[in-house]
Amino acid sequence: MSYSLLEKRLLGVPSFKLYMAYKNILQVDDGALLQALRRAGECGALVCVHCENGIVRGIRTMRQNYWGLAEQPSIGKLRIIKLVKLKRFPR
Repeated sequence: MSYSLLEKRLLGVPSFKLYMAYKNILQVDDGALLQALRRAGECGALVCVHCENGIVRGIRTMRQNYWGLAEQPSIGKLRIIKLVKLKRFPR
């Protein structure tokens, strides 16, 4: 059985976590992220976002494994900041 975000909120689920990493497993695209943020705003839910660019992260991981480089900071958070600044999620 699958519930909508609103139905889950009405059942008492206060927050939801979305991932911008883990391609083909958990990663949501920008459109899905924006839609979830809008819906969460409509029903008073909190959205937590794992801000990491899945594609870039995969490339960095391969590079680090090959060259033994230190981990660099994630750039995924810049995408979520841009989405938030687009507009205050109009209904």
